[in-house]
Amino acid sequence: MVNRSILLLVASALLAASPDMASAAVSSSDICSSAAFQALSGTRLGDSPIFMRALVQGDEVCIEYQLEASVASSATWFGVGPSRDSNMVSSPASNVMMFFKDTGKPVSYLLGGYVSSDVTEESVQSSFVVSEASASSMSFSYQRTLAAATSSEVAISATAATDFIWAYGTSWPISTHKSGTNGAATFNIAAAAAASGSGAGASTTVGSSTSTPWCDDKNCPGIVGGIAFAIMAVCGLLLTSALKFSPVGKLLLHRTVAAPPVKLTTNAPVAKPHTMFMQTLADLHLGELLVMLIFIGAVVVLIALLSDEDNYVVSGQVSLLILMFLILPVARLPVWSVLFGSSFERIIKFHRWLGIIMTVAVIVHVVQASKVVDLTLNEKYGEVTPLPGFIAFVCFIAMLFLSIEYIRRMFFEVFYFTHRVLSIVGFV
Repeated sequence: MVNRSILLLVASALLAASPDMASAAVSSSDICSSAAFQALSGTRLGDSPIFMRALVQGDEVCIEYQLEASVASSATWFGVGPSRDSNMVSSPASNVMMFFKDTGKPVSYLLGGYVSSDVTEESVQSSFVVSEASASSMSFSYQRTLAAATSSEVAISATAATDFIWAYGTSWPISTHKSGTNGAATFNIAAAAAASGSGAGASTTVGSSTSTPWCDDKNCPGIVGGIAFAIMAVCGLLLTSALKFSPVGKLLLHRTVAAPPVKLTTNAPVAKPHTMFMQTLADLHLGELLVMLIFIGAVVVLIALLSDEDNYVVSGQVSLLILMFLILPVARLPVWSVLFGSSFERIIKFHRWLGIIMTVAVIVHVVQASKVVDLTLNEKYGEVTPLPGFIAFVCFIAMLFLSIEYIRRMFFEVFYFTHRVLSIVGFV
């Protein structure tokens, strides 16, 4: 008797602590079959190809989603559901209604994360009752409570706007959404009913992948890097051919940033830091400085193009751009003598500098990425798989350590062998 009383008290406390949780799940779809619901017209959900209509009676609501005919012909699935903050993933995790053409019925899926393995079918499917479903028209209607019946459900307002997320695709599972196939919008049930079929003002777009950043579906590091190298090549050809004997050509091709540090030069295996710095400036021609400025400009342009992306995406893309130019100086091709009138021995210093810069960029990228994904995850997160990238990161760090001036000079064979092996592992 005492145990029973304790259980009743605990149950009462849980109900009191969760005022938005529905006391009971629905048992029928009578609202969906009513004449009032059938008389409603669908309203486009934001800028999506999904039309929605809803009717509230008491504390329950009937909702119907229908995919636009032009999209339904090729789509194999679509998903829609109320959202806590217009994001796919929230805390606690929320669910959406998924409809698959091959099964022809809606199922509740839990959005636990941004990888496909985290999007799973819920074990309990009793918080709603399906009214109708059609695989040919890619539509379904179901009845649920306005309040959340489970911890993964999101409450729906009968009078105010509610956030919804939506997505569709031609295959399942997916690793990332294609441009224009997902987004978020608000829907106001009362406003839709009052609009008398027009749906004006009932739904507004919150976010959509149709307005994704320009770089989202493009290889921006490759594009920016290619343009930057083309500019470098044109400048090099002009200086080494048309302007070679002009005052400008002589200045850029033969004048260095600083004079040689003759008094600081020693026969020590490794020079002092300030001596190394002055030697570097003495070995840097103004024309080479121009090439460096073009590269810096390319990095700035890439960052500007990625201004709408997350920080870890920006640092990752910048690392790729640096990697492109990192490889070029060690390519033993006649391109350097043809385009820039220079030699491999003079160009190799850029490889060392870019190696240090790229390592810094990669460290920043790894730190930022570790906050949103497990670095050892061996499945796709968006368009990439984190584990191979983490292995490459370890290789690059090892290469940087073994490239330290003292190690490189005193143990050149170790440096050379590990550089060759680790570079293959890191790049592949």
